[in-house]
Amino acid sequence: MDAAALAEPWQTYLRIVGDFKIEVRAASIYTEEQFPLVEFAIQSQIWSREAVLQPRDFNYTSLESEEPSLVWFRMEQGTWKIGSAFQDRDCAELFGLEEIVAALDRYYKELRRHVDERFHVDIAGLFDWSGVPRHDVGN
Repeated sequence: MDAAALAEPWQTYLRIVGDFKIEVRAASIYTEEQFPLVEFAIQSQIWSREAVLQPRDFNYTSLESEEPSLVWFRMEQGTWKIGSAFQDRDCAELFGLEEIVAALDRYYKELRRHVDERFHVDIAGLFDWSGVPRHDVGN
């Protein structure tokens, strides 16, 4: 794909796909080819900013998928579990919200840099396009 194929915001949001993996301590929880990387990054950043103020579960469902909860974070007695509707294995490990937010921030920053380098598109503009004020992550 070239930058010309990303002329509209929705194209950047949905057409940048790639291999995606959630690992916990080198154990694969979920892997997916052709995963909508940018869509997940934006949705998870919106959730993480809201969850810090008012914790609630996250269920990522792509606009391109009929299957709900491709990735989820669920609060359980003050800690968090992670998983997927298609997980490779159950993850028994529990996390603090700050750990999940930090991992999502790293993912977003790295993806933002890669998309800018490869396509000369700043995905931060997708927050405005989505109707959500621009986040300061990675700025």
